[in-house]
Amino acid sequence: MTTLTHAAVGYLIGREVLAAGLLPPQAANAVYLISILSANGPDIDGVLFPKNINNHRLSPFHYPFTWWVIFMTVMIYSTAGAEPRWILPYTYLAGGNVLIHFVLDTFAITNGIRWFGPFYKKSYSFLALVETPKTIKEWTKRYIKHPVMWSELFVWIIGILIIPKHMP
Repeated sequence: MTTLTHAAVGYLIGREVLAAGLLPPQAANAVYLISILSANGPDIDGVLFPKNINNHRLSPFHYPFTWWVIFMTVMIYSTAGAEPRWILPYTYLAGGNVLIHFVLDTFAITNGIRWFGPFYKKSYSFLALVETPKTIKEWTKRYIKHPVMWSELFVWIIGILIIPKHMP
């Protein structure tokens, strides 16, 4: 999935968390920021190491295990009293967004997710994997013709239709 789709899903999750009253409405800006950033969290390696953008799913940031360790560490410190306990709901929000990121990326067509990485190198995808295009132009041509693009477009439209209703 693309960065825009992850951001749209993060926004929609943040919106639902606020609508359900799981976090206070006065924290809306923080909720949206955390939700959108964490929804794109596993792709941070594309920002940190732009030369490896075509192989970014081989990075430890794209292993669910890495994020499990990060979130468990934060949760242990939070419940042990070393961190303020108010951070726990935001940790759950971020963790949920990261998990959704991995589920969405399991619909990839060129790379799957190494759900058991770094221990096991096999990539998993719900769709048949094809060779990764060498150029952005090739990738774009292939992407536009693929049904996954239409599902992503649907998510973007939903996000765009909902945003104006929640703007101050």
